[in-house]
Amino acid sequence: MLSSKLKLLLIEISWLLLAAVITLLLCTLIFGLQIFQNSIDINLHDTYFVTQSSPIIFIFFIVISFTIYLIKEGKHSYRRKFQNLITLFLGFILLMCLSHLINIVATFASFEKFSQASSGESLDNGWTVHPPLEAKNSKSVGKFEPFKILSILIILTQLIAASLMIRLGYKWGQAKLF
Repeated sequence: MLSSKLKLLLIEISWLLLAAVITLLLCTLIFGLQIFQNSIDINLHDTYFVTQSSPIIFIFFIVISFTIYLIKEGKHSYRRKFQNLITLFLGFILLMCLSHLINIVATFASFEKFSQASSGESLDNGWTVHPPLEAKNSKSVGKFEPFKILSILIILTQLIAASLMIRLGYKWGQAKLF
């Protein structure tokens, strides 16, 4: 017979394998069979990204496994030490990946501004009004900045993940007291 610690380890490995299978299925649905190649091509309107597929699969795996462990351990009221440590580790890795992703988005934003400046476009709204109007000096409203919105969404995701990790720690501490 297996010892209880080995059985616990096998159960947790099976949960992580389940998260890996869900990740591969989700990535296949989103990107098709191209996800299993060395690089993946992403076409966004007028931009063409080529990146390795392994970081995309890894980020999806971290998000899915963190979510699975949060739900699974929430049902046990965060009383189990080993599973909570796994959840906190996955959350920490998720926060690190999102921090790196913010740097990548900022790099793309600076490339976009550089390309606009070098092509002679204005960095405000690109329009010239003749004769000049009084309202021209005020800030223009409604400029769509996709990289800024994406950065804000990533920061919000980080805040949500960090607050879920803090909640896990609080509930774990409460469960140990009672």
